[in-house]
Amino acid sequence: MVPLVSIIIPVYNVEKYLRQCMDSIVAQTLQDIEIICVNDGTKDNSVSILNEYADKDARIKIVHKKNGGLSSARNEGMKYATAEYIGFVDSDDWIEPDTYELAHKAMIEHNADLVCWYAQLELEDGVLDNYEIQGLRDYHRINRTGFFIVSDDVFSDCSVTAWNKLYKNSIIKRYNLLFPHGLLHEDVEFFYKYALMCQRVYFIGKYLTHYLQRSNSIMRDLARNINKLSMDRIKIMKNLYQYSIKYNIISKYRKTISKAIIWDCFVSDCWVNSRRNQLYIYYYASKIVKKMDLALLDDSNNFLFNLNSMKFSPLFYSLYGIRIREVVLIKLRKTLIYRILRKLYHQTNCYKIRSLQRQYNELNQRLKELSNFIYSTNKRIDDTNKRIGGIEHRNNNQGV
Repeated sequence: MVPLVSIIIPVYNVEKYLRQCMDSIVAQTLQDIEIICVNDGTKDNSVSILNEYADKDARIKIVHKKNGGLSSARNEGMKYATAEYIGFVDSDDWIEPDTYELAHKAMIEHNADLVCWYAQLELEDGVLDNYEIQGLRDYHRINRTGFFIVSDDVFSDCSVTAWNKLYKNSIIKRYNLLFPHGLLHEDVEFFYKYALMCQRVYFIGKYLTHYLQRSNSIMRDLARNINKLSMDRIKIMKNLYQYSIKYNIISKYRKTISKAIIWDCFVSDCWVNSRRNQLYIYYYASKIVKKMDLALLDDSNNFLFNLNSMKFSPLFYSLYGIRIREVVLIKLRKTLIYRILRKLYHQTNCYKIRSLQRQYNELNQRLKELSNFIYSTNKRIDDTNKRIGGIEHRNNNQGV
């Protein structure tokens, strides 16, 4: 018998969180589901935990593969999905018991192509509740509820995360949709490619996913990979534009596609980051933009227009404080001599020393996080001891 929903869970080194995630899924009130756990080359005890659950629940399938990252694991899981509808759950998150019952019911009753819901942020010990966390709360807050015909404004304030949505397997297969391998923020490309092929969408006005903010998660490491994040977003910008042209949807969803390309892909990270000193990011983005027909996009702030018209001249370098060394590297980046020099540099002690310095800095950061955790733990222990002492004092007084 074909299940109603396939739930795909990528698993990699999450033994600390996996039981809570699996408990929330096997306890779903919608019983007719298949649970596809993709072991992405995990090195801890996660596989043993999965085997333990699979022995008790026949709905659980375990797929093993070499480590390839989150996108690769999700794509592998979709190969094994047999249900008409597909959902994703990250293995360090957990969901409400009626999540997929509500989502499946909305799909059927409203003949929807996509069902979305909202996420409650959960902070692991040691994660500070700062402005970044508040920004995430705002991003996942309830802002739309009910049924909508897909138009150019429906997805203007919708989160692009993959794990708070229910998808139709038929649409994924029809357009051969996959998560882009090896890119950060892979959800951006997958979401827009899927959403813009939908006719009807339903928003459940409830917080059904508990989104854990870990101190060592991929998302919290993005600040250390700002250059890669910027470059990956530009690649996604290129992919979305080409996809929109291929299926001739850019005129129908001009605002949505423009928002995705300009704001979600370029302005959010690339533009801000490149204005500091990352000339190559500007240079690479301009090459992509020059191949776009900007008249098709809603570039009211002229971000892409200005990028397209930029001349990489000495004047530009001086205006933006670009160092001459970076200019030279841009010219040499694709030459054979540059590759040879770079290989020799990586073999020198200088590179090894810098690598050790980076490792030392990362270790110091981890030690600070551990110190904060120990401090908060000791504080809780002291509070507990005080409460116990108060209870004992009251008991002694009552005994007297």
